[in-house]
Amino acid sequence: MIRRHLPGYLVVFLLIAPAWSMMHAEAQGGNINTFSNGSAEVTVTVSAGQHSTIGFELERNTTISTASFFIKPASAGDSPGVLELDANQDGTPEWSFNNTGYGHFGQQTVFASGNATELLGINPNQGAVVTPDSPPFLLPSGATISSGIIDVGFSPTLTGGFFQTGYIHAVDKGDLNNDSNVDFVMLSRTAAVSPGNTTAPPSTATAFKVASFDAVSGLTMTPWQTTCTNATRVMTADLNGDNHDDVIGYAPEDDQLCIHFTNATSGGFEPQVNVTHHSSIIDLDFDDFTGNGLDEMVSIRSGGQIHVDQFSNRTNTFTNRDSATIYVSGSVNTITLTHMYLARFDGTLNNPTVLVAQATGDAHQLWWRSSNNDIGISPTTVPGVAQGA
Repeated sequence: MIRRHLPGYLVVFLLIAPAWSMMHAEAQGGNINTFSNGSAEVTVTVSAGQHSTIGFELERNTTISTASFFIKPASAGDSPGVLELDANQDGTPEWSFNNTGYGHFGQQTVFASGNATELLGINPNQGAVVTPDSPPFLLPSGATISSGIIDVGFSPTLTGGFFQTGYIHAVDKGDLNNDSNVDFVMLSRTAAVSPGNTTAPPSTATAFKVASFDAVSGLTMTPWQTTCTNATRVMTADLNGDNHDDVIGYAPEDDQLCIHFTNATSGGFEPQVNVTHHSSIIDLDFDDFTGNGLDEMVSIRSGGQIHVDQFSNRTNTFTNRDSATIYVSGSVNTITLTHMYLARFDGTLNNPTVLVAQATGDAHQLWWRSSNNDIGISPTTVPGVAQGA
């Protein structure tokens, strides 16, 4: 939606050229360039569409050859709206400011179509998206623009429509079907889960569903899939290296991870695998930290420790790849870690690194050293890494 508001300046003076002389009866031309009060310019105050009469004097039997007015609005105040001039008061205006697209006198509030809003379609699926031209609008000749305002709104067109999901407590994204499109996993702790092929009513449970998109089916959503009862987070990670992201429900209060492996054939999920992690873990996340094609669990723990653990399908447990401890500079005491950020800070073509931070916001950056097969720690700190940033 686009709307323009352009206060303009126009001006009105009086110039009438009668074919007579005010002083002599014989035919002789002359000009009148003042109103009845002797002034060439008159200020008119319009109130509720009414104003006082403006006059100019003519001798009887005068023939007017040409006449012109120059009208301008005041720079302050509201526009009088539509203007009309009825010089001889016969009910038919000799001049009006009332054509389509003119807007209000002194304030252009519509486009050339006469509409206050216009719609422009943008198709992001085109190979080359062309920026559309603004709809045209009109300005009086010689007008000076004092200010301009444009309101632009965006209204998406969803081919899949809206889906009723209930309250969503957490979201993560990944590629669960290996189609190179982003899928979204939504966790709800109050999901209405259907009991299956029975007539029993839905029950409330902690569950997640996956939203996917493709050009054929559009936007689709899976049924609710139950996960850890006390899960407050949901994450995606390819734990078994099959190029299909899996879903992990996380219940920090229970130190529990509920892993839902994606079935690459059916597109559904394998039976849930529950893993209880070490109680010293403060925070964790998943990514291919070592660059081996598997997403590992990277965690910060009490005692200033950072661990990298890889999941084993054979034992359904996490095995440590390496760990490191960060000490207070010049001391044997360890720092106290409170939060972490695992991301590809050096670009998507490089392995992810992790920022592990203290409550003060001072953080250390760590990465995987392939040459040594261990964790590398930056000797300098990064300030201002606040929790929840």
